Amino acid sequence: MVSAYPGGVPEGFPNHPNLRSNFAPLHAELDHATLETTGRWPEEVRGSFYRIGPNPAFPPRGGFYHWFAGDGMVHAFHIDGGNVAYRNRYLQTEKRRAEAAANRALINPFDPTNDDPSFADRTSNGVANTAMTWHHGALYALEEGHAPLAFDPLSLATLEVNDFGGAHGGPFSAHPHIDPATGNLVFFGYMADGVGSDTISCGEIAPDGRLIYQRKFRAPFAAMVHDMIVTREFIVVPVFPLTFSIERALNKQSAFAWEPEKNSWLAVLPRGSRSEEVRWIEADPAFVFHYMNAWDVPGESGKRIQADVLQFEAPPLFPFADGSLPARASSEASLHHWDLDLVSGQLRSEEIAPVRGEFPRIDESFACGPYRHGWFAGAVGEHPPGFSNNAVAHSDRLRGDVKTFSLPSTDLLGEPVFVPRANPSGEGDGYVLTLAWRGEEDISELLLLDALHVEDGPIATARLPHRVPHGFHALFRPWS
Repeated sequence: MVSAYPGGVPEGFPNHPNLRSNFAPLHAELDHATLETTGRWPEEVRGSFYRIGPNPAFPPRGGFYHWFAGDGMVHAFHIDGGNVAYRNRYLQTEKRRAEAAANRALINPFDPTNDDPSFADRTSNGVANTAMTWHHGALYALEEGHAPLAFDPLSLATLEVNDFGGAHGGPFSAHPHIDPATGNLVFFGYMADGVGSDTISCGEIAPDGRLIYQRKFRAPFAAMVHDMIVTREFIVVPVFPLTFSIERALNKQSAFAWEPEKNSWLAVLPRGSRSEEVRWIEADPAFVFHYMNAWDVPGESGKRIQADVLQFEAPPLFPFADGSLPARASSEASLHHWDLDLVSGQLRSEEIAPVRGEFPRIDESFACGPYRHGWFAGAVGEHPPGFSNNAVAHSDRLRGDVKTFSLPSTDLLGEPVFVPRANPSGEGDGYVLTLAWRGEEDISELLLLDALHVEDGPIATARLPHRVPHGFHALFRPWS
């Protein structure tokens, strides 16, 4: 069994809630050729399940740490013929390589005033720790401030940064969207003109990696913009009042803070449009990290955009501008339906399921259009306090309900990813993969569930002899 700092904080690290227990980093890079399994792994589930997350290699500078700032580590489960193998590796960003050579932290991603003078180029301080995408034959690690970082799908060896021939430039979101009708990768980036700027860029990249177009526009204020809405006809970039302030950073306060009095603003752009065609729609303050799916609804009175989202009253993990923290209840998300009327310029938001949760996913072949089935990591019944999820939730839009499978109160799980059958009969015909942490044993398991019957529990599991620290997003890549 690999030591994973059970219940404690690694030596030299501050006693921070996102560095304790299963938030603590795993500093070993490991390989397991065969994991202990239970149940039956179907032959048609053949491919790689990846989970990415922050895994700080060194104690943070100045003792300040934010969960989003840790070095990126990828955990891969390679599934073939019922055998499940495991490998994890650090992503070798410029920051990671420079700090490994110095044997200490050089960069504080959330405090630009605290960087070591020996590492002065803030454009090279990416952590590649948030999400992944597969596009034009390559697998990329993503985060909000930097270009995608390619890595090998099997060995996990870091390959190269891809700025798409230099045409893109600037920050690149952790959540680009692939339109299944065209194969185009639709992307955006905030603070496009540098740290603290109020500019946003967006565009599309063809399946062959060619940049089709890129547009840039100004937002009402500088803010964190984690995800966006993409339909067949529109791009919507919601700017919530999670604002960025260099002045706060200089005063050793949180650079990002919640200022609800500034309201939310939604930039609506026709796909392929020029920047002067951006339309801004003002809405009540709320916060969304992730969107389940969105689609266009043409009507007699004009266009409407529909979306299902996991909506917070206030963002978790960030303070108000005065340093105080939002109430816990307001920092938990539930499934909402958005109706954006492009004629009246109004957004109506309605809760459609009381189940709390995060990390929504769908059958990606139905992205950008009408859909029925969605899955997310839910918070059901008794579970550890804070930003935590202990259930797989299946939302059925036709039935109008959410069914769940939940773990014991000591356990947590991550983002559920849909895996279609080899010959699916329709939307949602397949499986869900998710990674669970077993708190009492301090180990992790990969769970396989029937996508349309998650309430029945796992069909099969693969058990690690150690834990995988809590992380962010997951991806399944089938083998051809």
